[in-house]
Amino acid sequence: MESYKWLSRGIELEGTEKDGIDTIIFWWRAAPTFQGRVLWKGNPLPWSASTRRSDVEALFGPAYHVDDDVEPVLFYEHEAVEWQIEFAEDGGLNEVMLTTPGLYADPAWRAKHGITKPWPPAPGEGCPI
Repeated sequence: MESYKWLSRGIELEGTEKDGIDTIIFWWRAAPTFQGRVLWKGNPLPWSASTRRSDVEALFGPAYHVDDDVEPVLFYEHEAVEWQIEFAEDGGLNEVMLTTPGLYADPAWRAKHGITKPWPPAPGEGCPI
């Protein structure tokens, strides 16, 4: 696994020579922060370090899985791409990771973490619509 960090833009890419890029990470808490546009269904999202979990859940609905830690992570499954949306301790947006295949696409990973929800998730059930 290799990583390319474009620190001046708040972006990191990960992948292998064989498989290509499989992960893109956008940071809102690193210095400097991500300054690009995030589009959803052709519309820009006004995401920033002050974006709250409730804003994301209002837009995408309930996550497929939530790691409710000090820095919670919402896991959304969108076809072959898993969206991991992490929030900082103060509740603001920390980072968004888009990765394929996702952790929860693996039945062994779901079993290890006690996830019994159907796979793949139906639209609106952890899969943004």
